[in-house]
Amino acid sequence: MKTSVAMLSALLLAVVLVSVRAAGGKSRGNCCMVYTKAAQLKKLPFNLIKEHKMQEITGSCHIRAVVFITKANRRICANPKAKNVKRMLKQLRGKGNKNQDPRQKKGRQ
Repeated sequence: MKTSVAMLSALLLAVVLVSVRAAGGKSRGNCCMVYTKAAQLKKLPFNLIKEHKMQEITGSCHIRAVVFITKANRRICANPKAKNVKRMLKQLRGKGNKNQDPRQKKGRQ
């Protein structure tokens, strides 16, 4: 009896540890934890940026960041307060969003 209780406890502990580890890994993959260095960001060719989005501070995301996504689906995390990031965002807005619904573009003309 003691052996079965001990084995059941060990199995339950293993399941909990695996669940916690999986949840932690997933949340880190979806959040920027640090900013890309400014020197590396300057080397990023503008035409390789496919899209961008803002990451706000929520749950496991501990920093506010601009996330640039390249055509190769690489995520680049940038400080939204940095001058070069503001400049890049301004250029992207000027370029227009290729993924925008065409009906929205017609309404603006």
